[in-house]
Amino acid sequence: MARVTIKQFLDKVAVIKALNPKYRQPGDGSDGTCDCIGLPIGASRRCGLKWPGIHGCNWTARYGAVNFRKITNAS
Repeated sequence: MARVTIKQFLDKVAVIKALNPKYRQPGDGSDGTCDCIGLPIGASRRCGLKWPGIHGCNWTARYGAVNFRKITNAS
């Protein structure tokens, strides 16, 4: 699995935000639309990570991020 820093992930979130996507389920920022879970899915994919599960379900939010490393300090 690719290693992605918090900064890299947040940079990809900023890229999606800059596109000013319209709200639509299930948008992930790839087509000008985004929903609440689509933002982290789109950012993860832009970082080269695979996002398992079904878009738009709580399974994705709970288990798709299970391998994310915990933040251990502010830096």
